[in-house]
Order: sequence, then structure tokens, then C-alpha cells
Amino acid sequence: MLSGLFYCDCDCGVDADSARAIGTYSQLIDRYIALTHFARSKIIKGGIADHKVVLKPNFVPDPPAAGNGGGGYVAYVGGLLKSKGTETLVAAWRALPMVKLKIVGDGELRTQCEAIVRQENLNIEFTGMQNRSAVLKIIANAEILIVPSEWYEGFRWLLRSHLRVVHRYSRHVLAAWKN
Repeated sequence: MLSGLFYCDCDCGVDADSARAIGTYSQLIDRYIALTHFARSKIIKGGIADHKVVLKPNFVPDPPAAGNGGGGYVAYVGGLLKSKGTETLVAAWRALPMVKLKIVGDGELRTQCEAIVRQENLNIEFTGMQNRSAVLKIIANAEILIVPSEWYEGFRWLLRSHLRVVHRYSRHVLAAWKN
């Protein structure tokens, strides 16, 4: 259950299964930080004692000013990774040639996705990594913010910062949901 969560940067060669076998998760780690109640329950279900798992939600210390859309595009902000639903999003855009999609971010699938977009002439623009103010401007001008994740997400900074915009202007967030 926890095999994907263990990270060691000391080049000791210990993988997640070995770490579990020697008691790293249960005996050598004092605290785990979960961003959501859901994540906390998954960690506990994976065998970690509940007293070791604390909840510390994400927050936005300086919420952005609300935007008003009008940019004429849909925005995706995040990693270009399989778990984030990037391939599914690009494939879905085949059916939406009249709608522009801006993909903000980078990752292992960027080259592959850009090749598909060029080959099929899809209405998708890749902006690459952007600083926080540029990302917030793209979100504020988007008609819809799309979150196509195919894996569990915590309460992402992106959604938290966008909720103020959604609330104030009844704008939309289109998100995948997986239980």
C-alpha cells in the first residue's frame, strides 16, 4: 500500500518493499503528514498507526484577486504525468477542435503530448513552467479550469487558489473524481 511513498536520497539501494520489511515505516518514522482526511485514512489503512499520522491541510497565504474569465480558453495547470491525466486530456481534445486548451506545466509526457498536438493539429498550447503570477493570470482569464487527474489528489494549491475566483464569479472547475 505504501510502496510508492518511500523516498531515500542516500543511494543506499533500499526500495519501498525492503524499507517495509525492516520496519522503516512503522518503527523508524515518528510522524507522517497528510494533506487531507482522505489521505490520512489511506495511510492508516496501509498499516501506519493512527497516532503517527497528523493532518496539515494546504493553504493559500495570499489568495489571488478574482479574475473574470474572458480569455476564450480552458486551462490545465500541473504536471504532464500519467497520474495527472495529461494523456487523457490531450486525447479528449480531439473532440473539441473549437476550444483552445492552455497546458501550463512540464513533465515526462510533455514531448510526447506536444508531438501528438503537432501531428493532429489540436487546439492546444503548451506554455511550460510559469511563475506564480503568470499562472494566476492564466487561471483568472480561463473560462474553465480543468483537473483531469487519474490518481488521488490532495486539496491542491491550484484548486484552493482558484476557489475564490469560482465563488466570486460563479466560474467553473471541471475535475475528475476518484474514490
